[in-house]
Amino acid sequence: MLKTLFTGIMMAGVFCTPLMALSVVDTTIADKQITITFDEAVNAGDITGFEVADKRYGRFSSAAATADGNRITLSYESYAPVKVQKKNLVWRYSGDPAHLAAGATGPLQSYEGNITFKAVPLGKYPAVGKVYIACVGDSITHGYGIRDEQQRYPENLARLLGEQFCVGRFGNSGKTAGKCQPGRWYGEQKEFTAALAFKADVYISNLGINDTSDGWWKPDASERDYATLIQAFRGAHNATVVLWTKLGPDFRGTPGKKAYPGNVFKGYSFQTRDNGTATNRPTMERIIAKLARKYECETMDAYTEMAKDPEMYKVDGLHPTPKGAAKLAKLTYDWLAKAYNLPK
Repeated sequence: MLKTLFTGIMMAGVFCTPLMALSVVDTTIADKQITITFDEAVNAGDITGFEVADKRYGRFSSAAATADGNRITLSYESYAPVKVQKKNLVWRYSGDPAHLAAGATGPLQSYEGNITFKAVPLGKYPAVGKVYIACVGDSITHGYGIRDEQQRYPENLARLLGEQFCVGRFGNSGKTAGKCQPGRWYGEQKEFTAALAFKADVYISNLGINDTSDGWWKPDASERDYATLIQAFRGAHNATVVLWTKLGPDFRGTPGKKAYPGNVFKGYSFQTRDNGTATNRPTMERIIAKLARKYECETMDAYTEMAKDPEMYKVDGLHPTPKGAAKLAKLTYDWLAKAYNLPK
């Protein structure tokens, strides 16, 4: 890097140059630390703004920096072996514009060109940073009926997964996989936009159950528009998309008529009107399974275990209670545990 003209900054009796005007002499990587050696002493006031990334995936995380003479040491969190860190870590520095040398161009960094973000594949961890999980969907993902947000299923999932993961909740009540009713399509909601901006490595979607309601049911629209959402979730970074191909249970409907599973448990009084689920849901689940095959999505069963206990759906027969949300989070964790070799 060519040096530019600058005015020295006095620090502890040593004239220190703005960081962007210096040349990097050497970079060494140890476990959770990178040491960068410059050709002259650095100013401690210049060292905020360092970030570290796994160059395979390109998601940068802030790194704490300390200065000692002509060296800066970056500290970061990593769950990868040292040899993986040494092979894949890169750093960059944007810094405070007030500290940049006149005429300096571009960020100071340990690589050439740009790094395109790619999702972390299932079964792998980035050398630095976290695996991002986006829970997208309708009221079940949003946590309808659960006042304490920390008791909703994505928040429970975040606690189970721990620090290696970052979980985002992007649910919107009443929303559909297809354009079945004006204003109902998930793709038109702010949560959809936020979920895409999150650039998750994994998107877990529970959409589809609202599509089955009588008066809304448009199977062709559900298939066409859910395909649009799936492709958007996958994005240019090729994220993993997980679809609930067996949707969550519905304990509402005509008493005694078995559906999914329907209002069939003695001692429980849920809505008795059949809103279309019993008739339309089999087709919707076949549509979702078809889309999963076509777009090579992962699949998850959110029904079989959850349908065993109506006590966990005493909100209204469709939405989980806090205990139900915790169980749903555990089912999701168990699915991810197999993919990422996590402890059970």
